[in-house]
Amino acid sequence: MGGMLASRFSLMYEDIISNLILINPIGLENYLEYVEYKDINFFYKKELQLKPENIINYQKKNYYDGQWNKNYEVLASHLIGWVNGKDWKSLAKISANTYDMIFTGSVIEEFKNFKVPVSLIIGTRDRTGPGRNWKKAGINYDLGRYDLLGKRVKKINNNIRLIELNGLGHLPQIEDFEKFYSELDKVLLN
Repeated sequence: MGGMLASRFSLMYEDIISNLILINPIGLENYLEYVEYKDINFFYKKELQLKPENIINYQKKNYYDGQWNKNYEVLASHLIGWVNGKDWKSLAKISANTYDMIFTGSVIEEFKNFKVPVSLIIGTRDRTGPGRNWKKAGINYDLGRYDLLGKRVKKINNNIRLIELNGLGHLPQIEDFEKFYSELDKVLLN
């Protein structure tokens, strides 16, 4: 969601943006082309059912290649705290609204309009694909294939600098900081 927001901001306020660095952003696909629209109430009910083990299992599968360790656990602790906390109903409503924005606020079609330098750093093992569990009938598209998405983005706008980090997932800066920082440093110095 952060990458979608940063992209939208960069497109709207290019006069105050010097460059944009996106790290495994969701939104490199227009999800509603492939999945059925679900309303905010759907997501609210879904979020209220969330348990700590759901968070861990999702991140293990989509972010960390089935692995889990203390570092990952620390990074998930705030989400687990939300689910276990007294404010979860309010936070679940916020989360539901965020999901709605992910599905209805597609920005990928506008990547061709970037006026600022854009660098896209992608862990190619990432498989984050919102909505994959409610694809439209007859859709045989595999959501969240970051090993392919970077190249598709380059076809939309060849000026985007693509850095692919093979073997890393949705949070490459967490999985292998040295490998990630080596590439980020090049972007920052360029």
